[in-house]
Amino acid sequence: MFECPPCPPSPCSLTGPMVELTVSTTLGSDCCCIYTAIATCNPIPADKRKQQMQFNGNAQSIPYPLTLICDTTTNRYTYDNSGIQTQITSAQCCQNTCGTINKQNTQVDDVFAPDATCTYHRILSCINGSPTMRINQPPGAQTGPGYPGPEMFPSGAVDAICAVGSTQYVHNSPMFGPNTPVGKAQCP
Repeated sequence: MFECPPCPPSPCSLTGPMVELTVSTTLGSDCCCIYTAIATCNPIPADKRKQQMQFNGNAQSIPYPLTLICDTTTNRYTYDNSGIQTQITSAQCCQNTCGTINKQNTQVDDVFAPDATCTYHRILSCINGSPTMRINQPPGAQTGPGYPGPEMFPSGAVDAICAVGSTQYVHNSPMFGPNTPVGKAQCP
């Protein structure tokens, strides 16, 4: 009876900031080696919205953990990208280090995701139909020294950003200049 030879180590590799792979090898009935890996971000935060996985320098966030398949003809891992096996040339996990923005009422909506450089964006808007919103309006948490204001903006016009390694959101204020801290947002 013919016995399959043992599989060599996986020819595929992938590294990136905070990306962790758990590689496994299985032997097919035809003696072909099948290499898979589980990709995840390490460490995993309690709230996965604060950390996103991205492939190929694309701002598209990938849910993780994710199973990757090693394509032994190209020596690259692939993933199922909406039904299309897509090669991975680079990977990164982006982590939000700025925390949250104090929303003074439930009418403030802040959709956020990292871009391709791992800068998180929060587009602040009012979901109550108000055409304007206030930033850093005292009194309240995260206002005062270090948080200039108050400022009034059209709803949806504030792009608060958290760059890699930053500890607070900032925006480009016409009144106080670039990198103005954003600590509080409210809709009238």
